[in-house]
Amino acid sequence: MSGANADVRAPAGGRWCCALGGLRALLVAVALGSAAAAQAAITSLDVRQTDEAYVVDLTLWVAAPRELAFDVLVDFEHMANWVPNLRESQVLRREAGRATVEYQGAVPLGFLAVPFTTVREVEFTRPEWIRTSQLKGTMKRHESRITFTADGKGTRMDYHAEMAPGAIAALVTNPQRVEHELREHFEAIAAEILRRQGASPPPCDEGDGAARCTAERIHRRRRWSLLRRHAPAGTCAWRTPARAGGTGQGRPSPAAWRRR
Repeated sequence: MSGANADVRAPAGGRWCCALGGLRALLVAVALGSAAAAQAAITSLDVRQTDEAYVVDLTLWVAAPRELAFDVLVDFEHMANWVPNLRESQVLRREAGRATVEYQGAVPLGFLAVPFTTVREVEFTRPEWIRTSQLKGTMKRHESRITFTADGKGTRMDYHAEMAPGAIAALVTNPQRVEHELREHFEAIAAEILRRQGASPPPCDEGDGAARCTAERIHRRRRWSLLRRHAPAGTCAWRTPARAGGTGQGRPSPAAWRRR
């Protein structure tokens, strides 16, 4: 076997290491999915069609304080960053407990992407409720109300809406489509609430943040030390691509070591 081929074929230990690494990654992904489900859940969703309109009732529970959940839903300027199908969200007018907001986007309906524009009057009382009413837009009518209730270690969000799609959208809209869009929308809301809750841990130089960060660094160094001790050179535990901070020669670079 030539030297080039020897570099391509990993030793048996390396193959077992990579296989176990793939299994470990799969188990971690399943665990993370279960953890996400434990942190947020749509507990009920009901869509009813009445003539040309739809009446919706949905309940979402999320493991976060209601003040945070409320703040996410009134952060109008940044909604396009995380709301599916929304391209732009612009505040036209803002007063105490009230705002006028314009939304623009497109909803995929089969092979079509139906654009929409809506201007809504939004009234709210922090952190109890938000009520919206369409002033003008692509839809014939849209009114909604969402309330925030402390529930155990999280917040229950009860959403009620009545909406009538425009002429074009009405041709391809049905209760299943409405349910799909609502589920996608509120799953994005839950994800953004949880992201913000975990986005700002205590700084390492303030309060108990310093002790927390020090303990985390020690844990990472011990874990990496065990990997180095038990994984022989040439196995996948040592192979770190140059683009990931490695040297490409089978050992992590000093910079990659520091990040771990």
